[in-house]
Amino acid sequence: MSCSLLVLLAMAGGVGGALAPTVSWAGIPTTTGVRLAVQPADESASLVVSARRDLSAPVATIRVTRDKFVVDVQGLAPETQYYYGLAADYAAAGGARAAEFRTPSASPRAPFRVAVGACGWSSGNGAVFANIAELEPRPLVFIHAGDLHYQDIGEDSLPRFEAAFQGVHAGEAAQLFRTVPLMYTWDDHDFGDNNAMGSSPSRSAALAAFRKYVPATLAGEAGEGVYQSYEVQGVLFIVTGAGHVCATKTCVRNAGGRVACGSYQTFADVHWLQTCARRATRAPERHWGSGKGSGFWGCFHGGRSGGL
Repeated sequence: MSCSLLVLLAMAGGVGGALAPTVSWAGIPTTTGVRLAVQPADESASLVVSARRDLSAPVATIRVTRDKFVVDVQGLAPETQYYYGLAADYAAAGGARAAEFRTPSASPRAPFRVAVGACGWSSGNGAVFANIAELEPRPLVFIHAGDLHYQDIGEDSLPRFEAAFQGVHAGEAAQLFRTVPLMYTWDDHDFGDNNAMGSSPSRSAALAAFRKYVPATLAGEAGEGVYQSYEVQGVLFIVTGAGHVCATKTCVRNAGGRVACGSYQTFADVHWLQTCARRATRAPERHWGSGKGSGFWGCFHGGRSGGL
């Protein structure tokens, strides 16, 4: 799939001593908690979260390993800047490597900035990403709408997907991911081959890697999709990722004349959307973002209307 929407950024280089984490980013915080993914280069390490840039007086210290490094942190305060990193790595780097995030305000009407982008080539658009990371006021949320990388992995290979995530965090996107919380879903190139859908041989490995590396709060923690919803300062964000549960991009009309793509959009996803909307503290505006092609949400006008 071809994309013209870009948004991402810069990297953290190595410093002598302890190895820097191979992956480091934050999911969307609530007023009192956050999900982090920090993969140590060593077998295990201590992840520290603090309201101080030097990571002193930590509010949480959690052991992470190479295989288990997505963790939930609770007991945070609203509208507060927090810093996090691996304790040994931070000390070896002379305090230069702490990542950060800000918890949202408890007010449902407090203004905030959102950055949106997609289609992050392996290299070449780093200046765009660096600019986003340096915006003032800094975005509270960064939405990555897919194609985090262009590895086009068309096989059921978890090691290849793991290498792709690590490559992204060793490249031009690293600084943005270390400074702005992320909302992310697949497109095609980071799920399988070009134009890949749910029938791709890569599906199982792509899902396993997503759950292992991405600090997302998924609607179904044990399900097959990666759909998510977050309410931030009164704004409801919904991330469907619907196309990668469907086996084809082709719109099919059933006997009743309704457009459908398997059962996902017509039943499970719409029910989930309605549940999200009912939980919102105030009625959200209806803004839809979708990929191109007949198999995405653009094909399901009835589902969109019924969902929200």
